[in-house]
Amino acid sequence: MRTLFIINQHMNEAQIEQSYLLILAMLNFDHHVNVVFTGQSYRRLITDDAAKKKWSALKIYGVDDFFELTEHQSSCIENIKHINHSAFARLKSQADFLS
Repeated sequence: MRTLFIINQHMNEAQIEQSYLLILAMLNFDHHVNVVFTGQSYRRLITDDAAKKKWSALKIYGVDDFFELTEHQSSCIENIKHINHSAFARLKSQADFLS
């Protein structure tokens, strides 16, 4: 099953943590997981070293890709891909589960 998690700037810390835990659960059931950061969510995440390490480790656990919906390409998390709105729409249409 293809699963897409969307992390946006309006989510509070508890919601982001719930998404993180749900990602881990989905990976335990062999879901193909992609994560898209929108707005300032990515920038907010990388300012916290512990959160940055925790989310970066998800690649080791099996997250297929991290994406940032943005116009420019500057990232601090290794292996993050930048996508535009049409690529984001394509990812959403291909997903079996959105969160």
